[in-house]
Amino acid sequence: EPGEFSALCPFSGLPDFGVVRVEYVPGSQVLELKSLKYYLTSWRGIGAAQEDVTALMFADLKRHLPDADYLLLTTEYNIRGGIRTTCTVDSRTQ
Repeated sequence: EPGEFSALCPFSGLPDFGVVRVEYVPGSQVLELKSLKYYLTSWRGIGAAQEDVTALMFADLKRHLPDADYLLLTTEYNIRGGIRTTCTVDSRTQ
């Protein structure tokens, strides 16, 4: 699965494509799917390292889901330069 999510590599300016997976047990609030789609699309013009993108997304989602039982965010980027990158932030390990 090639992935539709993209952000820009801060060094080359080329897009890094991948998949974003969000898992959570909601508290009093849930994510609206359409809003999440627009949020993910907003990253297309932003230059940031893959690990930073994952950490920033997690912080944004955690701020909007403050009482979620847990939140797990995983980004799986397409292979570039022979390297596949997977980044994960899990609220249960923080």
